[in-house]
Amino acid sequence: MSVQPARAADADALYRLLHPKSCLGCDLRQAELPDGIDLSGYDLSKTRFDGARLRGANLQGADFGGADLTGADASGANLRSAKLGTAKLAGIDFSRAQLDADFSGIDLTRARFKGSELNGNRFNRAQLGDADFSESKLVGVDFGKAVAQRADFSASRIENTHFVGAVLSGASFKDLQVQSYNVGKPIDFSGADLNGADFNGANCRGKSFRICTRTDAATTCPAGNKGPCLDFGSALVARNRETLNGTAECKSCDLRGATLDNKGGARIVLDGADLRYASLYRFNAPDGSFVDAKLQGADVVGDYTRAKMQGADLRADRLMGTFVEAQMQGADLSGADIQMSDYRRANLVKAKLNNTLVYGTDLRGADLTGADVQGLRYGNTAKTDATTTCPNGKPGPCAW
Repeated sequence: MSVQPARAADADALYRLLHPKSCLGCDLRQAELPDGIDLSGYDLSKTRFDGARLRGANLQGADFGGADLTGADASGANLRSAKLGTAKLAGIDFSRAQLDADFSGIDLTRARFKGSELNGNRFNRAQLGDADFSESKLVGVDFGKAVAQRADFSASRIENTHFVGAVLSGASFKDLQVQSYNVGKPIDFSGADLNGADFNGANCRGKSFRICTRTDAATTCPAGNKGPCLDFGSALVARNRETLNGTAECKSCDLRGATLDNKGGARIVLDGADLRYASLYRFNAPDGSFVDAKLQGADVVGDYTRAKMQGADLRADRLMGTFVEAQMQGADLSGADIQMSDYRRANLVKAKLNNTLVYGTDLRGADLTGADVQGLRYGNTAKTDATTTCPNGKPGPCAW
């Protein structure tokens, strides 16, 4: 064990720490304690650990009442049943740590929880500005009225976690995944401030993030408008959505996570647009153009008769409705749900239908020449006949 000379822990404090199970009021600032040190059950009240290294330490049941752990490195530590309620924890590194503490009202500014698994923890009214929860797993965690500007929740996995009344302006939820969704228990952002928050790539089990969230009139949406929030994209996404509603054309636009409608029945042009995890439920775009658009995880349900979708990424959640004579050459429909839909005379030449669900889908007259149908689900229930061109280039009925 080595101790940094600047503001170093004194030798007596180190001795007291390592021998009896108490080091009440010890000065262990900047101390580099051995990785995995066992301090379980210790009384460490009012001890100064600011800047100390406690990597992988067993701190289970330890009492940190009034202790100073500012900027300490407790990554990988076991802190189950540890008493942290009155400790100073700003800037602490809890990455991959085991935690079951109640952090309500605590200052955790710039704290790191990266890669941690948090289950049932409470952060009510906690100060979490610039805190890092990226790549963590959050189950049943309560962030009610927490102040968490610019906090990072990117690539986290969450379920039954709530942010009612929280300040989350500028926070990042990029690529966040809701792993388990209960209709009666959505991810609750009621009254939360989401102004400027980034939800790009956030999704609900591979579907639109919006379907498993709750917002209300007191919610400030990412674009700065009041809720309920129509989408979870940036201000740019909101502006693009308004542009689309006004002109029916928004080529190469960023519309990730947006909720779109086409009540006016205009001809839609979204060539090259990014519509990942967007909701196009009953959007209806007959003769619309989605060439090279990205619709991964989107909910595409409605009338898309004669729509141009060549080269599009159509690995959507649902791709259901009317797609009669749709142009889908080279499009990727892998894993999409197109069951009970009308794809008569659709052009699916060299399209990818790997693991695509086609239960009861009408493919009469469709051209599937060169299509990749490996893992096609319920292909035997799809409707094909002599007017269908099968993947092998021969007329149907197709034997998948």
